[in-house]
Amino acid sequence: MDMENNNWRDLAPLHSGLTNVRSVLVQCDTAFQLSKQLKIILVENNLNYIESGISKHHLRFSLIGVGYYSEFLNTLSNSVSQGLAGSESCDVSLPNDNYPYWLAHMGEGHSASFTMPQNCDTKGMILCVVYLSNPGIDATECLTSVLIVNYTKCTFQIHKRDTVFSFNEEDWHGIISNLGSRDKVEIFVTFGHKLVVKNTVVYLICGESNDMEMEPAKG
Repeated sequence: MDMENNNWRDLAPLHSGLTNVRSVLVQCDTAFQLSKQLKIILVENNLNYIESGISKHHLRFSLIGVGYYSEFLNTLSNSVSQGLAGSESCDVSLPNDNYPYWLAHMGEGHSASFTMPQNCDTKGMILCVVYLSNPGIDATECLTSVLIVNYTKCTFQIHKRDTVFSFNEEDWHGIISNLGSRDKVEIFVTFGHKLVVKNTVVYLICGESNDMEMEPAKG
């Protein structure tokens, strides 16, 4: 899509109106143009995040997987649950790197930034979102899209809600084909209903075994 004469306000109805479109990949000409488009998207999504002062009892989490991840989902889910249960404050303990199985990249709020690893056959990823639990609000129901920004290539790729809940092998190939070694990347998970997010963590899957031990990290 030519972003010189179009902006996100033109892209949004296109993306939501075509039911068979699973994702949209936009190539910007410059870093400034990319920054401008991201600002429009993020302002329109009205993202909120927790800074401090929330008890562990008010926090929940949601996991989103794409590509090869199924062998690790239960292990991560159990570890995150234990981390939330073991936290005495809003500073929760979340699983850290578990080389050679995965690399963890932790962020505050709705996004996590990282550099794509070298010499690593990345087979999939799991997104972990820790959010404020309010009555009647569930992350899976509020999720609107996953936005993958490649600052090195000046691109952003938007996956709408329906695609996120049915990520397939083709979706993963479309994601990883645009992420090269040492590329600077940021992944945003956007929600409606003013869902308040504490942390977003990206786990890049590199291994194939569920026989593993993990050490939690402060997130």
